[in-house]
Amino acid sequence: MKIRFVANLDAPDRQPGDAVWLSSGGTGVSDAQGNPVPVREHSALAYTCPGCNLMGAVNVRPAPSDRHSWEWDGNAESPTLKPSLHHVGCCGWHGYLTAGVFTAC
Repeated sequence: MKIRFVANLDAPDRQPGDAVWLSSGGTGVSDAQGNPVPVREHSALAYTCPGCNLMGAVNVRPAPSDRHSWEWDGNAESPTLKPSLHHVGCCGWHGYLTAGVFTAC
């Protein structure tokens, strides 16, 4: 199933494999010492499970050091993430996102 980037995952017509890039930092965001945090684009990928359409998200590198993250190839339109994705807590879909395509194991 090919990934489809949408504006909002809360839309009532969302489909399995829809996704949005999330970022962090920017105006009004400070670190623990009160220093401004610069905008970091594409810090996480939020997606709808290819198996059941429930939402999930994964941090992509570079991520904060205290969080588990996935290796991302840097392609924002057709991303590849490693290791595999395992959508726990719903249908249990397990597979890969390679060159913008979700493939079950």
